[in-house]
Amino acid sequence: MVAIAGSIPFSLLAIHLLLYCLNQTVAPGATESPMAAHFMERDPDAAKNAVDPVPQKRLGQPEEAANIVAFLLGEEAAYINGAVVPIDGGYTAI
Repeated sequence: MVAIAGSIPFSLLAIHLLLYCLNQTVAPGATESPMAAHFMERDPDAAKNAVDPVPQKRLGQPEEAANIVAFLLGEEAAYINGAVVPIDGGYTAI
């Protein structure tokens, strides 16, 4: 909750955010990116260490995370609230 003790405007803002705004979080795992490529070029074992523990045996694609975010922002997800959605190829499921 975003509020400063004794501050009615901030308390009202916090209530508004809680009731009317999205309260979802996405938790992406290792994802292909220029930064990931840079680290993997410098350390060949980095790719193996990033992929081996993931059941799907690959890095995530940025579009995969973007699709989940787009879904959570849409009307189809209007009844979802307070969720943390892992986007990690099953890593946290095992």
